[in-house]
Amino acid sequence: MYIERALDIAERYSGLFNHANPADSFVITDDFVSAGRISGAKSVPISRLKIGSFHMVEGKRLQVNSSAERYQRELAYLLSII
Repeated sequence: MYIERALDIAERYSGLFNHANPADSFVITDDFVSAGRISGAKSVPISRLKIGSFHMVEGKRLQVNSSAERYQRELAYLLSII
């Protein structure tokens, strides 16, 4: 649903994109769930979060799980396409 909505908006403003087809400007990634929330709330890069550690964010106890490693690879990929 979100992707379709984003594509509709991009098509309306297609002149703002470098590609003839605005869909070519989108990159789909995983939702960075707890590691992303912790990283953002604590201003700590995901690469510096220790897997297995717990952090309090907005009154919730969140754990950094092994998916943080996958997120680091995704972030490296996103950096490479900029």
